[in-house]
Amino acid sequence: MAPLSGHHATRLRGTVAACLDSHQVFITVWSDAKEVPFPEAGSDLSDYIDYCMAMFETVGPDLHVMAVCQPAAPVLAATALMEARRHPRVPRSATLLGGPVDPGRAPTAVTAFAREHDITWFGSNCIRPVPLHYPGRGRLVYPGFLQLSGFMAVNPDRHLSAHWKTFSRPRAERPNRPSGRTASSGIPASPSSAPEHRSCPIRATRVNVVTTPCCCRG
Repeated sequence: MAPLSGHHATRLRGTVAACLDSHQVFITVWSDAKEVPFPEAGSDLSDYIDYCMAMFETVGPDLHVMAVCQPAAPVLAATALMEARRHPRVPRSATLLGGPVDPGRAPTAVTAFAREHDITWFGSNCIRPVPLHYPGRGRLVYPGFLQLSGFMAVNPDRHLSAHWKTFSRPRAERPNRPSGRTASSGIPASPSSAPEHRSCPIRATRVNVVTTPCCCRG
């Protein structure tokens, strides 16, 4: 489960690669909030948990979930709710990596910054309405370019090094993206039908991607 954020799940590339030899891997691709008509889909924590459960129902059974960073809390909640309801497609396991389940237990520069600023500051400096020329106009979002630039500012050396390695590799070693393949996985696409869940239609495909047109990324 990739974070619901303003950028694609490229940072999970290494994690996905490490799992491919032993697992059939699916990864979430969240829709861009500016392309989702407002208020067609919700975007609060309850909706996030519902989307997680819908994805689990679509991809399961025999599902092992790995939540990286932000989705740790909603994945934990979704798994607990499905377990309490004895849902037949509850994940067999949930691995939570670096998620904000209890941020105070292991303080970082991010948690320190959050303590130094109140919610009003974040609302004034980080939240913006989607511009008028997009379908999601008027929706309040945390813009993707702010999320990504802030994320990179926490560890600039690592991001610069990764960027340099990506573009300094010989062309023959770079991954290809021929027609008929997705940018997310590079595996031939073959869509299959899946049920709808509330206002969030979920589509699972053999490209190992789970997509949703929900309000997720600004």
